[in-house]
Amino acid sequence: MYENFKNLSEGELTKKRARIVTQETLYKVSKKINLNDYILLGKSIKSINQKILSDCYESLIAAILLDSNLINAEKFIHQTLLHKIDLYETETNYKGKLIELCEKNNLKKPAFITKKDPEGFKTNLILNQKTYKGKGKNKKLSERNVSKKVLLEINL
Repeated sequence: MYENFKNLSEGELTKKRARIVTQETLYKVSKKINLNDYILLGKSIKSINQKILSDCYESLIAAILLDSNLINAEKFIHQTLLHKIDLYETETNYKGKLIELCEKNNLKKPAFITKKDPEGFKTNLILNQKTYKGKGKNKKLSERNVSKKVLLEINL
């Protein structure tokens, strides 16, 4: 990544990597290169979902690396992902943004209390003695959703 984004600081590179290496981004790339046309499903799987397709993209990179070498794996990543990253890069780290905002404004760091329930995960975010609620299909999404809700409420 450093070679492609030499103008970015270390912190900006870290944030960019976090936005690139997400299930949603890898899914978009996989769809663009029609990776789903080359996946055979077992009897227990009815259709290819976002997680399966993004995992297959990562597995393809590993296969290229193992079957060939690092240079060819890097070429594949550059040609399929980095070449047009602005089209794919989507996810915002709302939890990170919220924590940064609190640090910037000398506020106490938000507390995340996440619990599993039958529908997925539910998170209570406590900030300035106020509780916000969010949910998601996994812990990360639940915390991301409640963080986004808080940022929108405080107009950021």
